[in-house]
Amino acid sequence: VEAVRPVRNAPPQDATAADVPAVTEVRGDPQRLVALAPGQLDALCALGLQGRVVGTAAPQPSYLGTVLHNAPPVTDMQAARGANPDLILASAGHGLEGFGALSAIAPTVFTGPAPDWQKTLRTVAAASGRSGAADAILGDFRRMAEEAGRHNDATHFQASIVQFTENTVRVYGAANFPASVLAEVGVDRPAAQRFTDRPYVE
Repeated sequence: VEAVRPVRNAPPQDATAADVPAVTEVRGDPQRLVALAPGQLDALCALGLQGRVVGTAAPQPSYLGTVLHNAPPVTDMQAARGANPDLILASAGHGLEGFGALSAIAPTVFTGPAPDWQKTLRTVAAASGRSGAADAILGDFRRMAEEAGRHNDATHFQASIVQFTENTVRVYGAANFPASVLAEVGVDRPAAQRFTDRPYVE
């Protein structure tokens, strides 16, 4: 009999996650994975499970290249069913439909907002039976961040996060992946860039 493990879902963030229960029960070692949010793909790749991904939200992040072996896009419920998954990873704003419709296809686990990448990694790892691997990844990350901060006198510097687009310049706040990395290293942000109520200003 395959062991059942409870996996805690992220609290509901919007209407697409309104019916998400506190816990989803997942059995065994899922082999066919559908991931509907980019952060979940990052987590699966970090855990070495990219070969099990049978469907993703479209488009896939370009920086992943072909690491996902050109997994087909899942853009509607028919495609989700056709992927024949044994685990679906979704999130508020990225789920095709609510929890009930997705969980009728396969056990479904919801992760939180994109900036909470460490929580996303832990949730994906718990759902896929790889919690120990997530602990190791995050432990290594924190050690490297601490070392980088110490060797570069990080606490005496500030850094901006800026993106140059075709028509404008975006200055990012504190609720995003690069900002979280800078915080772990110990680099401060300019006072005007510590906002968390929106991703960026132009």
